[in-house]
Amino acid sequence: MRQLVAILVVLLSGVVAGAQTDHLQCFKVKDTQAKTPYTATLNPFEAPFTTESGCVVKVPAKVLCAAVSKTGVQPTPPGAVPGLSLGGELFACYKLKCPKNAATFTVADQFGTRSMTIGASNMLCAPAHNATAGVCESSSQPTCGGTCPTNCFCMAFGSGCSCFC
Repeated sequence: MRQLVAILVVLLSGVVAGAQTDHLQCFKVKDTQAKTPYTATLNPFEAPFTTESGCVVKVPAKVLCAAVSKTGVQPTPPGAVPGLSLGGELFACYKLKCPKNAATFTVADQFGTRSMTIGASNMLCAPAHNATAGVCESSSQPTCGGTCPTNCFCMAFGSGCSCFC
């Protein structure tokens, strides 16, 4: 779990203590998806991370993370740089095995500025959505005109639609 926290700190290098959903709260899950390995190349958006080829993503998911806001942190942390709003996002996280890659760099978040040494990547989190929140009309070409609960909207994904609340 400590490695997951380090990964999330790196991914969300800046956070703010306001009501903006710029944090992730993660939960262990039991996923019914069949065990399947996938091979991928991961292309980072920022140094010191480098492209990693031959990574194996192991399905089913082990962790589910939800975007949250947090308030009332005591004692008050030393820093509070703005973070990226995650909206109402979910992330399903999978075990990952990549060739070893190590780098050291400085990270700053609301809990302080410090040096981190990155070891081998061990988890990949993919955007997900709540498929039980409702379904929309779909045909051979999904359309988002179906019925969703109040204050929800319909969005097409690949071969289907889902309501987002």
